[in-house]
Amino acid sequence: MRALEPEIQGRVDVHGVGIGYEVFGDRHERTILFTPAWALVSSRFWKAQVPHLARRFRVITFDGRGTGRSDRPADPGQYRHDVRDALAVLDATGTERALLVGLSLGAATSLFTAALKPDRVAGVVAIGPTVPELVDRHPWREHDFEDDLGDEGWARFTRASWRRDYPGFAEFFIREILRGKTLLPLSVYCGFLAMCADSV
Repeated sequence: MRALEPEIQGRVDVHGVGIGYEVFGDRHERTILFTPAWALVSSRFWKAQVPHLARRFRVITFDGRGTGRSDRPADPGQYRHDVRDALAVLDATGTERALLVGLSLGAATSLFTAALKPDRVAGVVAIGPTVPELVDRHPWREHDFEDDLGDEGWARFTRASWRRDYPGFAEFFIREILRGKTLLPLSVYCGFLAMCADSV
C-alpha cells in the first residue's frame, strides 16, 4: 500500500516501447517530473517524496525501460533513451514545462533534457549526478552491463554476476562505499541496492 495513490496512471508509446507513468496532485499548476535513477530502479523509488510534494505541485513519475509498468525490450539498443521517454511523458500528460528532478543517471537525463529542450524545463535538481561525459569514468563503467567478466572487483557489476551472487556484490559495493570511493551517502546506495535486488 502506498501513502498516496496516483490520480492518473497511463502509458505512452515511444517508438514501439511502452512507458508507464503516474501523475499525482493533478489540480496544481506547477509540475515536477522525477526521472528514473537507472533502468533497474522503478519510479516507486520516489515514494517518500511524492506524497509531500503532491500537496503543492503536480508530480509526475515514470518507469524507465525494463522496470515497473514500462516495457522490457529484448534488444539492448532499445535502452538508454530516457530523454526521449521524459519528453514523451511530458507530452502525454499535457505538460508544457516542468522542474526535472533526477538522482544518479536520472540527473544526467534531466540535464540532457534541459540542454536539448530548454523551453520544456523550468529547472533541474541534480542529486548525486552521474554524468559520464563530464567526469572521469568510474570502474563499473569500464565494461557493458551485459558482459560476463567473472565475480572479482568491479567486474561483478554485470547482470550475470548479480544473478550468480547478488549478496556478494552488495557486500563488495558497500565495502567500496565505506572506503570513500563513491560520492553518495550510504543510505542512498543501500536503498538502490535493495531495489536492484528485486529487479535483477
